[in-house]
Amino acid sequence: MSERKTIAKRIFAAAVAGALTLSFAMSGCAIFQTGETSDGESKPSQGSGSSEKALDGAAVSSENFSMSLPIMEYLFNYNYLQYAQYAVYYYGLDQTKPLTEQYYDEQNGVTWYDYFMDMTKTYARQLLVLAEAAHADGLELDETDLANVESSLLSMEETAKQQGKTLDEYIASNFSAGVTKADVEECLKLTALAQKYYDKTYNGFEYTDEEYEDYYKEHATDYQYADFLKFSFSFADSEGNPDDALKTAAKKSADELQACKTVEEFQTYIRTYLTKHKEIPEAAIRTANADAEITEDSLREEVEKEVTAALSTGYAYEVSSDAGQWVFASDRKELDTNSFENSDSYTVIMIVKTAYRNESIYKNVRHILFTTDADSTDDAAKTQAEKTAKEQADKVYQEWKDGDATEDSFAELAGVYSQDPGSASKGGLYENVYEGQMVPEFNDWVFDPDRKVGDTGIVKTSYGYHIMYFSGNSKPAWKVSVDTVLRRSAFDEHYQELSEKYTVEFNDELLAHIEVNEKTDTE
Repeated sequence: MSERKTIAKRIFAAAVAGALTLSFAMSGCAIFQTGETSDGESKPSQGSGSSEKALDGAAVSSENFSMSLPIMEYLFNYNYLQYAQYAVYYYGLDQTKPLTEQYYDEQNGVTWYDYFMDMTKTYARQLLVLAEAAHADGLELDETDLANVESSLLSMEETAKQQGKTLDEYIASNFSAGVTKADVEECLKLTALAQKYYDKTYNGFEYTDEEYEDYYKEHATDYQYADFLKFSFSFADSEGNPDDALKTAAKKSADELQACKTVEEFQTYIRTYLTKHKEIPEAAIRTANADAEITEDSLREEVEKEVTAALSTGYAYEVSSDAGQWVFASDRKELDTNSFENSDSYTVIMIVKTAYRNESIYKNVRHILFTTDADSTDDAAKTQAEKTAKEQADKVYQEWKDGDATEDSFAELAGVYSQDPGSASKGGLYENVYEGQMVPEFNDWVFDPDRKVGDTGIVKTSYGYHIMYFSGNSKPAWKVSVDTVLRRSAFDEHYQELSEKYTVEFNDELLAHIEVNEKTDTE
């Protein structure tokens, strides 16, 4: 297994096994997988399903809330659909075999069925604990919350229609014959209540600038970056083995580059070196396109590309390598240079900016999206979709202008009209947006240096037409990161207290009947 795959596997295990609360967002309902085999026929589950077993009673319960067996089947299969492809890629899960016959952890006797069941029970426990806390806090679902639930169901129904199914047929084909629209709706409402409490509590924590600074001082290296120029001289032969003669030449070039005193000198040396050694940019061009025509213009473009690539910005703190230790040493100064010998090359580094924390300001923005059929192969349909989206955007934008024309009224319209499931339920709000995060046109509008709070406009991107509302600057990037850590830590501690206060009981006899709608499609 490659290093990249090994790292990703660790990330998957940590993210899935240790995930806290409400990863099951209602917006996810729009992207449920189909549960169909390659021949288009709905594939049956491993067994008969809870509906044929006529099983009654609560599968999970707390003092004021409960979850039926169909709801737990829904959550189980939702989790399976969400994470199965990761398990296939990183762990070799075979989706053609029963989960009960494959081990996630063979040494401890944990099957993949056990794994997904534990995940489902953990999530169910979190839902009921937070729902109990919401109940004690007097929180209830309002019209906006219920509208979001309805929007999720309508989105699912639209997907069902595209597959020629009723909503119940669609739900049954994905989550088991025992699951109905009513079960999904009940689960979404419970999720919305838990989310409401989570949001209120998470956003309710407050921290002073002094607290942010104190945390940063204690964990500075977690938030430090450096900028530097880097270029390597290979001394490997055509077969990839180190060659003494090539090593001598590479050392000479590395010494010359290390002697450069400015950024401009460093870049000029790289440019001159690559122009002289045309075989290097030629090889890069051939690697990208074996049939590419090599011209003087294409060589110059490739050389400039390599010069640009030599600059590394925002390199995160690491001292696992000799180079990393040198870059982040406390006595490092700008324009310091050093050379490092590797197994088949010399690497020269020049410091452009010593260790720093990211002070760039994040932005808050609201938008109302009207999507276009960007992937359509029918030009006429595509043109009509764009025309319709533009007309809708203009109409709603004018509706906002003719009304109160405030941020609150914009948020209300976003909740009603926006076709972006990731932000509609939050009044179209995206907080802590960093430069380069969004598609270019969206990004350029938000990060226009003349942008002011309350600015509005319409922006067209590959997604469609966006009515924009600039809510203002957020915190510096480093402070946003610290803020997230502090809030998560505070909420984790709070949740631990809640979990000890509110008892959640599982009916394992009922839960044992849950089965997965296995899929043959492992793409």
